Amino acid sequence: MALKQLSENSPDFYSGIKEVKSPTQKKEPHRLERKDYPLFWSGEKNAEGKTDIVWILKKMRVIPASMKHQVSEKYESLFLSDKVNGRKLANTYLHDMANKFRGV
Repeated sequence: MALKQLSENSPDFYSGIKEVKSPTQKKEPHRLERKDYPLFWSGEKNAEGKTDIVWILKKMRVIPASMKHQVSEKYESLFLSDKVNGRKLANTYLHDMANKFRGV
């Protein structure tokens, strides 16, 4: 099978592609947005009828803004690490971190 020769003024494949610039281009495109609280927690209700998120948000209030993302990431990794004890490990870690910054 013979290939047809293109003329000199024929467009190439890449000439139609244009760079799209986002109006809200981020300074660090390789990183996810910073978190102020963990995105994974237990949805089971305790004796008071509340899920863990109320307790988590209370603990996260005392953690400095510069460390909230790091603490949230660690909480999530502990929570998801073990099906049986993950919640306890994560909540213990968050409690200890909150106590460290609260000065208890």
